[in-house]
Amino acid sequence: RAKRRCMPGFGDLDEAEQERICKTIWALNARSREPIHLMIHSGGGRVDLTHKVTGVLSESVAPVSGFVYGICYSAAFVVLQSCHHRVAGANSTFLFHGSTLGSLRIDQKDFEERIRSKRQEHEDEVTFIAKRSGKVSAEQVRQWSQEERKFTAQEALEFGFIDEIQSSLGKSP
Repeated sequence: RAKRRCMPGFGDLDEAEQERICKTIWALNARSREPIHLMIHSGGGRVDLTHKVTGVLSESVAPVSGFVYGICYSAAFVVLQSCHHRVAGANSTFLFHGSTLGSLRIDQKDFEERIRSKRQEHEDEVTFIAKRSGKVSAEQVRQWSQEERKFTAQEALEFGFIDEIQSSLGKSP
């Protein structure tokens, strides 16, 4: 019987967490093609750091299942959508929204370009979420993003944001 290959849940996505996730997935892929379980409980983090994580997830030869056992907000929601299989505990909640502009100052020379870039980044995420869902339009995703709507696990399943609900944490995703 193969060992379960689980990565523990993470908090906010910061540089250290991004590196830990990416290095662990690379290392697990180097060992075998057995499934990897990414446990998620996160209020979000820096959306700009999701790109490396989602890239590694999409290129993983070993299938990666994302398992939400609590909250999956903001950047964590984008990471979950990049997993091959998405599972949630029955009491999990989900939320996505546009990224903040952080330290952007209005007097920066590249202010307008950075605004355009952030808008395009958000539009790419909206399109990706809608496509991954297979059940909702980009326009609907955009509206929910603006509203910062929270979703129950059942709603997430109905809208295609997860693939299944698991009633017990003791079961393998």
